[in-house]
Amino acid sequence: MGDHGRTFGRLGRGDFDGAIGGLVTNGINRLAEIATRLMGTLASVRDARGLMNDPRLPGGHWPQAVNL
Repeated sequence: MGDHGRTFGRLGRGDFDGAIGGLVTNGINRLAEIATRLMGTLASVRDARGLMNDPRLPGGHWPQAVNL
């Protein structure tokens, strides 16, 4: 009869294959979202470092708070 007659619980083989495909697709999409967020965070860190090392700041340092 081959694999066409097999069922997994109440799902047929095509349903099972579709479910696995959906899980794989969702996993890849999630990894892409994580990579996008990571790249955004790294860009923010790079920008902050650039501001902190700005030679236009007085003495090359951020101004200090003044206590009155």
